[in-house]
Amino acid sequence: MSVMLALAPTALVALWLGRLGILAGGRGVAKALLAGAASVPVAACASIAASSVLGTVVPEGTAVHHVLRCVLCVALVEETVKRVAAARVARSARVGQFALHVLVGLGFGAAEDALYVCAGASWLPRALSCIAGHPLYGVLTGELLDRSRGARGRGDARAADLWSAAASLVPTAVHGLFDALCMAEGAMRTLCVVCVLAMAVAGSVAFVRMVRGRAEHSK
Repeated sequence: MSVMLALAPTALVALWLGRLGILAGGRGVAKALLAGAASVPVAACASIAASSVLGTVVPEGTAVHHVLRCVLCVALVEETVKRVAAARVARSARVGQFALHVLVGLGFGAAEDALYVCAGASWLPRALSCIAGHPLYGVLTGELLDRSRGARGRGDARAADLWSAAASLVPTAVHGLFDALCMAEGAMRTLCVVCVLAMAVAGSVAFVRMVRGRAEHSK
């Protein structure tokens, strides 16, 4: 039951995307979702390995270690793994690049939420962060990559490279900040919880606006 409650927002988001016309082609949608879900174990193993290396360089228990672990060992690893997963199914999925990255994010987030809840985590925080988490990072990645492709099509290679770099850096930075606040401990815990809730609300609003804007633009 807890897993179903945690995954309910993800299912609602997928249905909403379908009604907006962002998703097309059932088989392609399923492939992208499964690609995202299947990349969770890969990201987990890579994150553990990266954390072990970081522990030999930066002392554990320090604020610097906490931030670096969230940004480099979690956010950067997960965003990179999702980019690779999206690239692998890009041709066979036959959905737009924007939708592809949102779908991979949805699949990744759903699998991650289920694993966390099965491991004993509370379902409510996972459900609250579902829209503001991996699907939002997918929206950012897809939007910035589309801008890169548009700039390259206009012959502006420099702008294309900058947008492409932003497609890696911006989602990673937002992801890392969100995780750093979520996993903070000690005296700053209460403030971080408030910040996380604010980011979840703001992220959800941004997600809805960006997806609606994309749907209206594609009509």
